[in-house]
Amino acid sequence: MSPVQAFRAENLFLIVRLCNALVGMDVVFFLPAKLQVAKFLSKEEKGLILAHLSLPGGAITTYSATLIRDFGYNSKQSALLNLPNGVVSILSTMFAMYAVGKGYARWAAVFALVISIVIGGGLMSSLDTKD
Repeated sequence: MSPVQAFRAENLFLIVRLCNALVGMDVVFFLPAKLQVAKFLSKEEKGLILAHLSLPGGAITTYSATLIRDFGYNSKQSALLNLPNGVVSILSTMFAMYAVGKGYARWAAVFALVISIVIGGGLMSSLDTKD
């Protein structure tokens, strides 16, 4: 890489970093912590936003035993039904860490982590409703 290209790349990095810092400061200082106290939104807009918010993936993972229990299983059964999810998460994360440690690209490791999610979702959506 020539010195001119390096200088341009470094400047681009600094500009993007500065923009990120400015947006971050705007979020911290100007956006309210709760949607309900946002003065720039009408009550109708707040209602629409709340209606369109969905449960994030982290919440589903955290409360999956509770969600399973709500289907009529007791605490022990829901913990046992949730066990494969934890095992798959741990093993796939360890595999991805090992792959990155051996020099494979991070995108490939992340792709490997997502494969189990895609396969599980596909299997669940194609199951017969009687099962």
